[in-house]
Amino acid sequence: MQSTSWPWRPRSGRRLLLGILTAAAICGCSQTVAPSHYRVTLPLLHATPSEYVVDGVAYRCYQRDDALTIVRELKAACLALGGTPRDCQTE
Repeated sequence: MQSTSWPWRPRSGRRLLLGILTAAAICGCSQTVAPSHYRVTLPLLHATPSEYVVDGVAYRCYQRDDALTIVRELKAACLALGGTPRDCQTE
């Protein structure tokens, strides 16, 4: 009797090896995002934040220029770490 070989069954491992090499080539050629070298720097504040307590809740208020600098730095870090402009609210 002749043995029947199934179509999915590799003949002496060649099909299996070809499948593994094809999968490795496809996965190896995919683009990945390289880690960013961006370092967040804390800005120097122009003035000490004012602190207020209203109805038992403490608030810290920054000068407008200081607050904008902090927000800009956080948005830049978000973009550098791979966030989209929409996610980082830069649109």
